Amino acid sequence: MTLFEDTGEISEGEKLRKQLQAEQWAQTIRLNEELILHPFSHSIVKRAIHHFGSEHRPWMPYAHDDYSVILVAESETNGYGFYDPEEDWGNLVIPGTWREWAEELGQSMEEFAGAWGLEEDEYDSKFNSDNYIECLPPTAGPQGSAYLILESALGVYEGEFPIGSIYLIAGDSPMNSLHYAEVRPKVALTFLQIYLDWKETGIKIVLEEEWMKMKEAPHE
Repeated sequence: MTLFEDTGEISEGEKLRKQLQAEQWAQTIRLNEELILHPFSHSIVKRAIHHFGSEHRPWMPYAHDDYSVILVAESETNGYGFYDPEEDWGNLVIPGTWREWAEELGQSMEEFAGAWGLEEDEYDSKFNSDNYIECLPPTAGPQGSAYLILESALGVYEGEFPIGSIYLIAGDSPMNSLHYAEVRPKVALTFLQIYLDWKETGIKIVLEEEWMKMKEAPHE
């Protein structure tokens, strides 16, 4: 129970505390002055820094309401990773038999059976789904799809912004060939969205918490 009525307004003391936090945070970031070029500007950089410092989330200046692709930004320790919500792992359809898997790959049953060491009486039997998942390409799934979308839009594997960079990572170790994209630090998400809009890519980056709200909202 509180003794104070919550009016939804922020006190002057709270405003001052947030302002001081924002100023202290702004002093810790690494600003690339030489990269403040169109479509960026000093006023955009200043607003991005102030917004993140006071709200603890990136400012997302969408250029319009008509986007053809949505990518979700998932919070990580010092940035955001991306996934394509249209490629939900929950919607993955695994073939029911070895023969169906061969048909999906467009391979003859004989060629496929030879690769897996199958006998003819096994062709129409079920298999361990782990085998199928392990054979998926490194760009499969939500993260891989986001990687491909951003690779097509950006054409670079590391792009720098006035603050931070976008990274397209094609496997980060001999044991991990998965392809994924991330931006670091978190404030750099603002500059990525501005750049995507400037290039007219049709891509809208949505913070994961906002995406969850959109999914849960009743549909008319």
